[in-house]
Amino acid sequence: MALSETAIGIIGKHHPAIFELYGNPFGPYGHVLATHQHAALNPQPLPPALRSGIAAAFELVELARSQHLVRGQVSIEVSDYCGNEIHPPIPVPTGGGPQPDPWADYHLGLAFALELMAHAWEHTALAESVERVHDVALDEAAQRFERG
Repeated sequence: MALSETAIGIIGKHHPAIFELYGNPFGPYGHVLATHQHAALNPQPLPPALRSGIAAAFELVELARSQHLVRGQVSIEVSDYCGNEIHPPIPVPTGGGPQPDPWADYHLGLAFALELMAHAWEHTALAESVERVHDVALDEAAQRFERG
């Protein structure tokens, strides 16, 4: 799986403080638009739903790696990880402030973490299933953020 710039692009639009974690306080176009000053961002913790999506991705990658090591017969259902409000894959906490749709952040965290850990799962027998979860999560996040 080639890493997608889509997940980090969506995160950058909705949570610009993420670029400070990468050591680039000016964002993706900072070298063009900014001078030698730090971004005026108020450091905030990542939204709880984004952290839940990242945790779900770690769980999924661990499942794929374990299954690969023991050569087990495990299958992954996309709906287990890309659930919705009616059938949530894991509890998604709401933030302290206004957060219209925590599921957008959940799916974004899931897709982003799967991209970051692609080297750990793309050689496993469950690679196609994990990539399908990634694609569905990324599409779902993009659609939810577009709806607002």
